[in-house]
Amino acid sequence: MNEDEVREAIEVLREIDPEKAEKLAQHVHEDPHRVGQALHEHFPNLGRFLAMRRHDPQMFELRIDDLRLNHQAHEIARRVHEAEASQDDMLAAAEGVRLEQIVVEHFEVRQQIRERELMKLQQRIEQMRDQLEQRAADRDALITERLDELTGEDAGNSW
Repeated sequence: MNEDEVREAIEVLREIDPEKAEKLAQHVHEDPHRVGQALHEHFPNLGRFLAMRRHDPQMFELRIDDLRLNHQAHEIARRVHEAEASQDDMLAAAEGVRLEQIVVEHFEVRQQIRERELMKLQQRIEQMRDQLEQRAADRDALITERLDELTGEDAGNSW
């Protein structure tokens, strides 16, 4: 990763894990290559997020929310367990309410992700059907083109 790619990756990481991003950002000036390696090693899906950010910003935002809410849910669950262990019933109850709110919000985000994925699949199926129909309509011409190609009369590569 070059320095610009490392900075972009840190920017994305800031949305997922601000503390880790800040620690890595402090070292970019010293050795961007090493920071890039650390990013790749500890966050192997970060490249996928960078591409998603460019090509599907809505899905990117949903995936970031998914990660953020998952992280929050685990953190709050940890605090609930700590409060229960220390027999602080009021804190445990308050954190339990907050945990439920986060889980509900997380569920809604995950539903939106699935809806968006389904919409993309439906669009892809529609494109494939259109292509299939077009190929069926152009059947004879495509066969002729392929025959010409195979016999040395290059007519393109539509096959």
